[in-house]
Amino acid sequence: MNYVYVGATAGEDVPDDEVLRAVRDRLGAEFDMPVREIALPAVDFAWDEKRRQYGSIPVLGMLVRECPQDAAKLLAVTGRDLFIPVLTFVFGQAQLGGRVAVISLARLRQEFYGLPPDREIFVDPFHRGELLTPEGCRSRVEKILGRPAAFDPAYLQATPKCSTLYRLLNNLKQIYLRREQPERAGRVVEQMLIVQPDSCEDVRDRGMLFLQVNAYARGVAWLTRYLERAPEAPDADRVRRWIERAHERRAQLN
Repeated sequence: MNYVYVGATAGEDVPDDEVLRAVRDRLGAEFDMPVREIALPAVDFAWDEKRRQYGSIPVLGMLVRECPQDAAKLLAVTGRDLFIPVLTFVFGQAQLGGRVAVISLARLRQEFYGLPPDREIFVDPFHRGELLTPEGCRSRVEKILGRPAAFDPAYLQATPKCSTLYRLLNNLKQIYLRREQPERAGRVVEQMLIVQPDSCEDVRDRGMLFLQVNAYARGVAWLTRYLERAPEAPDADRVRRWIERAHERRAQLN
């Protein structure tokens, strides 16, 4: 059996157990393999006096030598600041087509930037992966808006996978609506209801989209379901008028 090995490099700035446990859990889930801990040497040999950093390429060479025979992958976690000759720094490096890799936590720590210790660091994917503190996130929002803005710390909470999927589906729905393709938009709404079955608004929208393609019976059924769930909704009277008009059109067709 092969294993994923994870270990901290020895010496100062050793990552704490919480960080290593999180890394092990994540890798075990990603590779669907058992994970083992491994003790790794210090990386002092990779110190570059001119750069005042540690070369990640020599570290990879050390990991190749330390890699157990039954290792599918070996990941070293270090608190040292890493670099390669063509870049000012790297967060990590992996052996191309090989089994070993190293990641550095140095620049993920507030202390590196002369700030008080704080675990909350955020990566801005729209600005070349710039690292931001919560205060930096607030400043970025205000810069984009061009004015001071209320900033709720809840905005920085990780989004659950279901919420991300729902948002993607909603974006797809809006695309179909702009293209005036109600049939396709309706099918997307049904998928949205699988993700969030308690969404009354999606039940209403499914009914409306059925009416747009002249599926009056199905549209009425969905709109009636909406009124049963939300009889006091602000648009309840309007929905009732839609149902009445749908009945009238069905009668005309018959």
